[in-house]
Amino acid sequence: MDRQRTPVSRENPRPARRRRWIWYVGGAVALAVAVPVAGAAWFVARFNPNDYAPQIVAAVQQATGRQLSIGGPIKLQLSLTPTLTASTLSLSNPQGFADPSLLTLDQVQAQIALLPLLHHQVNILRLVLVGPKLYLERDAKGQADWNFAPAASASAGPAETSPAPHAKRPRYKVALQAVELQNGQIILRGPGSSPPNVIQLTRLTGQASSLQAPLHLTGAAAIGATKLTMQGMVGPVARLTGRGDSPWPVDLNFGFAGASATLQGKVTRPQNASGYDLALNATIPALASLTAALPPAWLGGLSLPPLQNLSLTARIADQGAKLPAISNVSLNAGAADLSSLRPGLTLAALDLELPGLDRSGTLSAKGTLGAMPFALQGNFTAPSAFIPANWLPASTPPAGNFAESLNASLGNASLSLTGGIATPHTLAGAALALSLSIPDLAALSPAAGIALPGWKNISVKTTLIDPGGQGLDHAIGFDSLAANMDNASFGGDASLSFGATPKLELDLNIAQADIDALAAAWPATSAPATPATSPAAAPPAQLVPDIALPVSLLRRASADVMLHADSLTYGKATYSAVQAHAVLNKAVLTISPLTAQLPGGAITASASLDASTDPASASVKLNAPALALGPFLHGFGVQNMAEGTVQVRLDASGHGNTLPALLGSVTGQLGIASVNGVVDGRVIGQIFGGALQSVGLPANLAGAQGPVSVRCAALRLDAQNGTGTVKALTLDSSRLLLQGGGSVNFADETLGLVLKPRLTVGGTNVTVPVQVGGTFLAPRYSLAPESAVRAAAAAASGLAANPAQKALGANTLLGQVAGLLGNDSHADVCPAALSLARMGAPGPAPAAPASASAPAAGNSAPANGPRNLLQGILGQ
Repeated sequence: MDRQRTPVSRENPRPARRRRWIWYVGGAVALAVAVPVAGAAWFVARFNPNDYAPQIVAAVQQATGRQLSIGGPIKLQLSLTPTLTASTLSLSNPQGFADPSLLTLDQVQAQIALLPLLHHQVNILRLVLVGPKLYLERDAKGQADWNFAPAASASAGPAETSPAPHAKRPRYKVALQAVELQNGQIILRGPGSSPPNVIQLTRLTGQASSLQAPLHLTGAAAIGATKLTMQGMVGPVARLTGRGDSPWPVDLNFGFAGASATLQGKVTRPQNASGYDLALNATIPALASLTAALPPAWLGGLSLPPLQNLSLTARIADQGAKLPAISNVSLNAGAADLSSLRPGLTLAALDLELPGLDRSGTLSAKGTLGAMPFALQGNFTAPSAFIPANWLPASTPPAGNFAESLNASLGNASLSLTGGIATPHTLAGAALALSLSIPDLAALSPAAGIALPGWKNISVKTTLIDPGGQGLDHAIGFDSLAANMDNASFGGDASLSFGATPKLELDLNIAQADIDALAAAWPATSAPATPATSPAAAPPAQLVPDIALPVSLLRRASADVMLHADSLTYGKATYSAVQAHAVLNKAVLTISPLTAQLPGGAITASASLDASTDPASASVKLNAPALALGPFLHGFGVQNMAEGTVQVRLDASGHGNTLPALLGSVTGQLGIASVNGVVDGRVIGQIFGGALQSVGLPANLAGAQGPVSVRCAALRLDAQNGTGTVKALTLDSSRLLLQGGGSVNFADETLGLVLKPRLTVGGTNVTVPVQVGGTFLAPRYSLAPESAVRAAAAAASGLAANPAQKALGANTLLGQVAGLLGNDSHADVCPAALSLARMGAPGPAPAAPASASAPAAGNSAPANGPRNLLQGILGQ
């Protein structure tokens, strides 16, 4: 039995040894797990997050130059996944901003993994931000509070400076698996005291399948009453702290006010937001809806056109400069009603293509304006020419001469602009050839919205320049201008400098201009219909309109204008060799000389307006030896036939800031003389008919239609401080002999004249003195008393009583009858009157006086004419 038991006892130790090895291995594994857990637990138990608060504040100060405040203690909730909680955090704003803080947070909660802390890795399993508020604004100098100015780096100091003790601590790397934002706001404060605009961040969540996986985001916000949505994916947050080296993907989608946008691409260095390469795609069904949803301050007062069906694509890539590389830009718009911009304007299509910021782009558009089609096609300078050099990479070559082109058409009209600008960012060195063709200007009236003249076959060619290389924003010029159309041809050079003292320089050469034809093609203006129940408009109070002189413009501008005209047609008369030179300098406008060759001779004039004084002062001198009589009378509203010439001399001055004030202070002389002319009888009737009728003289004898020989007509008027004295007023014609005198008050536009018309009635010369009172607009006629005649005769010749009146008494009945029957003396009234009117200058002599006045053919005297005249005088 012993032998049988012995083998059994020798076999038992082997299973025991196996069991011991199992216990050894299990114990080792347990120990390998327990020690780190215990170590982590010991670390957490010993870890006080508030000990690191000063380091956190210092690190933020070092990175941003701002002060981070933590309002309460940082709490740690112990578990296998500890949770850190901090409350009432704020990041300060520099001085000068309305809001003291850039960012505030009610609470931050971070649930972190325990074991990675031993390896200086902060793996945030869940981050919750409660009540974040971001305040964005600019100070009075235009500086933005989101532009950080980091504090000076420790490495910038002397080499021997020892780093702070905490700088030796290992740097923690952060990863994030889930994030949640609750009840946030972005407050955008504009300039001044206007209320800020608030973007409500309703929610934002992010979730990743692991710490190394992309973060999937979903968010909702509101701008005003319009919702803003976001969803998509970005790379793992761990890459933001330098963990890993794979590209950081971006795939985000946004929606707002019916518009949508996507941003897709990658970022190679997300930790410092560099190395990005992103594609932007956006669609906007209605730009007006997007504009209405945005706060007005965001657009800076800009009113965007109500475009429809917009699509935008672009590539945005980092190029190591302030401005990213923007390329492959394509903007398209579909059909849209743009009548809010311009009545009748519709857009059919719009296309803008830009290969890159350093390359030229193209623009095309087409549509209709009213019933008229339009088209636009052009190339524009590379935008990089307008971008500051320090915004672009240092390797960017300097901008060269950039070409521009634009072709536009509206109906049958066309415009072309081609050339270049040497320095586009200052618009300096411009040389753009401009060509304009308009077959019929009136045809563009519906598109223009106003009636345009019916001028035909307009052609304009010139070169658009910036005079002196000042830049088109400082000066604009037209070089070698050539314009032609039916009835006109002119050219020259022009420039206009902007700034505090604008200056116009113009050298205009008119080869020919038919002003009559051009005026005839001008659209007729029709007064709006007045309802029958509306009261009649009050008549104007004065003849001279109350127009203010442009003294303010003259005081802040300057000009130098030269005018040459070979042929001007006006009033069926041709004026040639017209030359004028106008200079505006230091608030003084001088026109000297002004010369022209008129149908019957030459005219020489000069004028000045001095706005350097208050009130302004003006002076004018004019010498016209022979103006065409017809156009001269047309200027005063007398339109009937008139042939002959008129001699005019004027030397006057005055002061005032309005036309009435200037005329009310006028001092000087006016002389008008004409001899050996022919007018239609209606000219005499229009000028003197009212005076003749007022005293019962038969106006039809002088004013009937038909040619009337004018032997002489003369006027001499002297003015002093707004009061004019008529020294000569004489008309010697085949129908009427008239002399007059008196005074004119230019300040209140009143008349104090006496006329002595003489008609031959039934073979008898009849003279009745007429008093003219009232105003320029409403003259009143009556029989002149002897006192008025004597007063007028004191200054004017030809008004004295005849010898019979003097013998019988001018105020007696027989004396008045003698005045009626006139003076049989055939003394020539023209020489003295013409001498006064010509102010001593020479002039043609009138024809020899007729032996006796005779009524015009076909005009018989009315029956009992003298008797009717006597009845009128006697009041019977």
